[in-house]
Amino acid sequence: MAPTFSTHAVRHGELAYVSGCMALDHAGELAADDFETQMRVTLGNLGAVLEAAGAGFGDVLKTTVFVTEIEQRPTVRAVREEFFGGVKTASSLVEVPRLAVPGAKVAIDAIAVVTDDGHGSAERKEIKAPELEPQFSADAVRYGDLVFVTGCVSTNVEGEIVGEGDLEAQTRGMLDNLRSVLQAAGAELRDVLKTTVFMLDVGGRDLTYKVRDEYFGSAPPASTMIEVSALGRPDYLIEIDAIAAAPERA
Repeated sequence: MAPTFSTHAVRHGELAYVSGCMALDHAGELAADDFETQMRVTLGNLGAVLEAAGAGFGDVLKTTVFVTEIEQRPTVRAVREEFFGGVKTASSLVEVPRLAVPGAKVAIDAIAVVTDDGHGSAERKEIKAPELEPQFSADAVRYGDLVFVTGCVSTNVEGEIVGEGDLEAQTRGMLDNLRSVLQAAGAELRDVLKTTVFMLDVGGRDLTYKVRDEYFGSAPPASTMIEVSALGRPDYLIEIDAIAAAPERA
């Protein structure tokens, strides 16, 4: 991969934090123009970074996928499956107006398990919350005391949007689903360390802050809010992913 201003991956303990990978060759040039080829090269580059860090696709806990065309979701899923096989990660997929490299259509960052002997001290567990519809990603992945939660939106078990056109209702539905996923993983809202909130219009942030206070109380997690150009479906107004820390309960 071409040199960048950032490190390709940084390891701390048993975790490796991977910088956003794109479809760049060794000279830093885009390897292709079409989305599918860019997706394949991007995942190939991600695999190379993981290998250099001592990990593989089966060790990935969480990914965030940034695309410039949300309509490419089916391609993202199909190509990911070629690389990840049956391994499901916690994941978020959002559309952004543009990426750092002109012409780039996709970027993927990741958090993975890395240990010197190739075996982590804890089991990697994919979590399915019964209250949520099945999806291509895991609802959460637990590794030791850490829980990595896929982006949650305001849907019911049939996948229908709850609160269409209503930011307050979608914020509540989203946080209800976040709580359900955490509970399925053996954690609670109070265990959340960090969230990332994706919104179509950050002008509505004050309303979401009010609702979030009701759920998180006086000790909210660290959080980042980002305005994006589209989420997984046109009617989604807001999405949240999370990292929590809680000992596994017997």
